[in-house]
Amino acid sequence: MAKREVGFVVTEEYAAWLSEIKKKIKQSQIKASVRVNDTLLELYWNIGRDIVEKQETAKWGDSFLAVMSKDLQKAFPGMTGFSAENLKHIRYWYKFYTANINGLQPVTQIEKVKQMIKSIPWGHNQRIMYKCKDVNEALFYVQKTMDHGWSRSVLEHQIDSNLYERQGKAITNFQVKLPEPQSDLANQLQRCCGRNSKAACRQLRKSRTSCPSNGHASLRKALQARQSIAPPGSTSFHSFSRFP
Repeated sequence: MAKREVGFVVTEEYAAWLSEIKKKIKQSQIKASVRVNDTLLELYWNIGRDIVEKQETAKWGDSFLAVMSKDLQKAFPGMTGFSAENLKHIRYWYKFYTANINGLQPVTQIEKVKQMIKSIPWGHNQRIMYKCKDVNEALFYVQKTMDHGWSRSVLEHQIDSNLYERQGKAITNFQVKLPEPQSDLANQLQRCCGRNSKAACRQLRKSRTSCPSNGHASLRKALQARQSIAPPGSTSFHSFSRFP
């Protein structure tokens, strides 16, 4: 039965049409969240690489990470993820994949690996890198997360239940795709990319002249894309500062 609104009768045709519009909006939100997540993890990857390379050449040890953390948090007070603890996670993440890259099949290149691991949130990445023995196992769970839209808790359960050992199959056909709109992964991506946006965006705007690096420029662009279609009351930047 048609529902009457002020000046308009809501018919089944209108309801179906509106449903399609809602789907398009949801897809746009997911795409924006994926872009923000990708840009954030690209930044983490580059920071991890820089830390590893500097430690190899400067012989600074680990003590400088605490100083680096304080300096970054002072320079970017609206951004999380720069704690000394998280900087260690970032370094480990980079070393986990680059140190073990020779264990991958020849067809697998580092850029493809990066594309995969940047397709899931930082919290998922932390669980995978600390719980998996090698890169092949890690990429198996990355792909399964994307295929099934797993939340972090489901991912952790699957790793603890030794799904990789039980299936005994390495991933050979990597596929990067958007998560299903109603999946736990999609919801988690949007929540993760929806925190701490206002302060982060203000800081990014302030850093436009003082920090002209490609990493911050691309992060600012992704944040603006996310914010332009974010639902009312939502925000658009987040990083996990520690591994629970």
